[in-house]
Amino acid sequence: MKAIGIALLVALWMVRAPIAIAQDAAVTHQPTAQCHATIADAKAERLAGFCYEQFVVNAAPDSTDLPMVVALHWMRSTPAEFKQYFAGLRQPARVVLLQGPYPQKEGFSFFATSPRNYYRLPAGEKQQQLLEETDKLARFLAEIAGRYPASSRPVLIGASQGGDLSYAVAVRHPTTISLAVPLLAILDERIMPPAARSAVPIHAFHGTDDPVVAVADARKYVAALQQSGYEARLREYSGLKHDISGTMQRDYLDLIDKHLVARSNAAINEHQSK
Repeated sequence: MKAIGIALLVALWMVRAPIAIAQDAAVTHQPTAQCHATIADAKAERLAGFCYEQFVVNAAPDSTDLPMVVALHWMRSTPAEFKQYFAGLRQPARVVLLQGPYPQKEGFSFFATSPRNYYRLPAGEKQQQLLEETDKLARFLAEIAGRYPASSRPVLIGASQGGDLSYAVAVRHPTTISLAVPLLAILDERIMPPAARSAVPIHAFHGTDDPVVAVADARKYVAALQQSGYEARLREYSGLKHDISGTMQRDYLDLIDKHLVARSNAAINEHQSK
């Protein structure tokens, strides 16, 4: 699983590490106006300011009322690149792959890095931009649930900066999702309110040798969530850097499968009790 490894490590270390990196003047960082498919035989669609591509697993493509998994790629990536990390999902589901709104190099980003780099902003400005992007994503989640009605709210999973937003949506807009699965991610604890009754489970996955986001920080985030009343867990992968291993992939897909089964059974029981 090294498709992420080198690209993620280089791209994300350059942006997140506390050193000055010259910006590429040839790269535009305005939100993309048109949607272009990155997955073969897929149609790119626009909703609530985001481009997305979707596919159905373990069911007919025209199936309705399928549980939904919404996926957020890492920086400088595409929906097509993240799609491979859902091979092995066993339950019927609709997988919706968002495209970051800001073109960057050969892919896209969920945060702008030019003319002002999100990762270099003063703490207050960075927090404000995080909240703005989180609110935009929450609006998308509400609208995609209306476009593809299902018996339960979506699962939200993201890698690296996509994982940062998975954390943020879980603590700021818990009613838009049923489970958050941040991979290799950062939680800005300043935006975290005490857990409400609507709080959703948060299951984080992280490598012990991650040089971009230290595993000690990942442990700190989960501990802070637990102390604030959230159901939060962390799975660690010995020797893994800022990457998704085959074992990590199997584990988060198994988690999602079990969650989808539990949500489906709960919906059936609720319907039968009426």
